[in-house]
Amino acid sequence: MISRLVCRTQAADLDAVRPVSLRPIVGHTREGRLWNEYVARYHYLGYTTMVGALMRYAAHARDGTPLAMLGFSTAASRLAPASSAGRRNCARGTCRWPSTTRAS
Repeated sequence: MISRLVCRTQAADLDAVRPVSLRPIVGHTREGRLWNEYVARYHYLGYTTMVGALMRYAAHARDGTPLAMLGFSTAASRLAPASSAGRRNCARGTCRWPSTTRAS
């Protein structure tokens, strides 16, 4: 784990952090691990591996302080209406339907 994580809630003028740099995150680099750890620690759903084509970025203040972690991935390639039982399971975080139930 990377021990550099600091969570601060602080009001500041945008001028205090300008210029903000947006850096792409590449694969299994130190910044990639930092991105994963920030998302795991601070995102309300935690970290799960994104599927499909994805883009990850880190926004940093002028002094290098991380301000935001951004991630974008493609939509699911297969998506079918959920059964009422499936919806209940998804609410508990266990969306797993047999492949025969999913739309082709």
